This record gives sequence, structure tokens and C-alpha cells, in this order.
Amino acid sequence: MPITFLSLPLELRTQIYNYVLLLPDSKTWISGSPLSPTSPTAPTFTFAIPPPYSDAPMPPSPPEFSKGPATLLRACSLINEEASEVLYRRNRFKVKVAQVLLEWLEAIGPQNTQHLQALHIIASSRSSESWSKVLRTLGDRVHGLRDIFISWRHYEQDGEDRIRDALAKIRGLEKLTIDTSVLENCSLRMVKRSQAYLEEAMGIPVSLGPIASEMATAVTSCCSELKCTQAPHQGH
Repeated sequence: MPITFLSLPLELRTQIYNYVLLLPDSKTWISGSPLSPTSPTAPTFTFAIPPPYSDAPMPPSPPEFSKGPATLLRACSLINEEASEVLYRRNRFKVKVAQVLLEWLEAIGPQNTQHLQALHIIASSRSSESWSKVLRTLGDRVHGLRDIFISWRHYEQDGEDRIRDALAKIRGLEKLTIDTSVLENCSLRMVKRSQAYLEEAMGIPVSLGPIASEMATAVTSCCSELKCTQAPHQGH
């Protein structure tokens, strides 16, 4: 009897899924469009491979699925079911457009949505209404989410408050990191204010990302140096 992939023990198949589907951060960007020449009536997104309804051959892949490890999910129903959990649970997916994330959640389906554990979000307070809607959706529908890294690109007070308030309503998080890509003191103040608010509202430690941490360290160092230069000299 020939040995096939599906004749291997599940534990060994899972090891193979982990080897193939654990992707570097540079390869986990969510991108796509709800309408495209290859799929004019349904969303076409990276990593959005819905489960097949039977073991019949699946339709041709859109261009972004024509190669790469995620095409493994198109093999058959059983492999799709087994490998989907590894793909969506073990990777941190990155996104910077609110509507793309919202439509991507629809495209991957409710079962795969529940597998999601980690997201890297680059948000802008200038599109705060869209991002607050997406964050509310995450809180309502993605119950397995445990780790969010969110970085603000632009700052407007009202927009930051909307995003922060929606983020605070997400339950079940174990790790939350907030950062800024705007190298200004005002952005650092806002991030640190959000850090304190979210820690109190969510009851979990909230970390500063690398840019905000570096800025905070630099500000502390400058303040220390300024105090030293302004300190009165002791008389002899």
C-alpha cells in the first residue's frame, strides 16, 4: 500500500504544516481588493483561502495564490481544515488599511477568524471611524485574539480617543503593545496617555513599542542632562 501524505500520522502532518506555514513577518501583510479582474464578484485577499465544500478540484487560484506555502490549503478539505488552524493561529498578520482587514475577516470565514491570535495593526487617527469599527468587530467576533501590536501613523486627538476606546473593549487579550511612527514629543505624550488608560481599562500590562520606547528613553536622558547642567555648583 503506497504511503501518501494523508496516511502519515496527524502529529507528523502538523509538524509539516508548522514548517511550511510559519511565515516571517515580512510575508504576513494582508493586502487585496474586494473587486479585481480575476475575481470581480468576490473579495481577493492574501491568505484568504476559504475551505472547499468537497474534495472536488477547486477553481483556479488568483495570482497571489499561484505560488507560496498557503496554496497547501487548496489541496483538499481535510488538509485545508488541518492546515488552516496552523496558518491563522501561529502567524502574526499585519495590516494598515481598516477596510481591508474588515473584508479579509469576511473572506477567511468565521472558523478561520476564531483561529486568529495575533495582529499587527498600523492605524491612522485620520481614519479613526473605520478603525474603531474594525476594532469593535474584532472584540465581537475574534474571541481567540491574544496579542495585538498597534502603531499610530498620524495623530488627531479625537481620532486617537476613538481608536483607544474601541481597543479597550477587546476582551481576552494577554499582550498589547502600542507604538507610534511619528517622531514628535506630542505623539509620545499621547501614546503614554493611552498606555495608562488602556492598562486601567483592560487590566493587563500595556507595553510601548520600539519607537515609543526609544523616544521615552531619549526624553528621560535629555531631562537628566538638563537637570545636571542646571544644578547649582557647590561652593568650596
